[in-house]
Amino acid sequence: MIAWFKRHWPVCLTAVAIGVAMVVYVLAPDMTTRSQFGDFLSGFGSAIAFVWLVAAYQQQGRELQLQRHELSLQRAALDLQRLELQKMGKYAAMEQVEHILGQFDSALQANRDSPVRSATDLPSAFVNGMALWKTLLESNDNQAKLTAYTTWMKILGPCSEFLARVVTASDLYAEATDTARLPPGESPAHRIYSGQQILLDAPYVRHYSGAAYTLAVSFVLGEPGLDRLQFAGLSATEALMPGVVNAEAIAALKVKVEAHDMALRQARAKNTI
Repeated sequence: MIAWFKRHWPVCLTAVAIGVAMVVYVLAPDMTTRSQFGDFLSGFGSAIAFVWLVAAYQQQGRELQLQRHELSLQRAALDLQRLELQKMGKYAAMEQVEHILGQFDSALQANRDSPVRSATDLPSAFVNGMALWKTLLESNDNQAKLTAYTTWMKILGPCSEFLARVVTASDLYAEATDTARLPPGESPAHRIYSGQQILLDAPYVRHYSGAAYTLAVSFVLGEPGLDRLQFAGLSATEALMPGVVNAEAIAALKVKVEAHDMALRQARAKNTI
């Protein structure tokens, strides 16, 4: 009852005032008394109007409070929806990351010509392939150099593709989860070389982080030597099969190799002095 009166007190007061006015009007002995009572009701009506003004203000306040509550519920629902979308994006990214790296392992196993059967075996394959370098760099037999280069590329190619896939998978995970990305670099090897911890922080990618970082170190530190090996292999190919290799590619590699040789000679001369 009390709660009902709190909600409807303006109506109750108005009804009481109207009832009192009707009783006095009926029971008043003469018109003078009625006139005086009318003046009283006029003033009392102003008070009732003020009561309704206050009631309207309170009602508006309650409506605004309900609107604020509704908006807060809407914001909470939007936040939950955003979190769900983030989770869905994260799970989708993880599936793609697993697909990118898992597919590479499957391709290695399916390729009978590949000397490697798993991505984690690539660092050891790279080290074993270094035995071919002597032939590539010192032999005068172009056929022997071409054979060594072909075998070496069967190792170097998967290594390069593996590093590129690791970078792609890491960037995909970082974009979906709003986490740190691998630092920028000239190549996938440079990015991995500068961001080993980021690979360790990414689920599933971390399983390949050791092999990826080991290869990246070999690529970055041995970059001048790798360019020299490629130049020797392409030169032998061009000598045996003229026109097969892009002349601009050979020229660009020759410039890089000669620039490195020049820098190495200058460093040695400086150390001698």
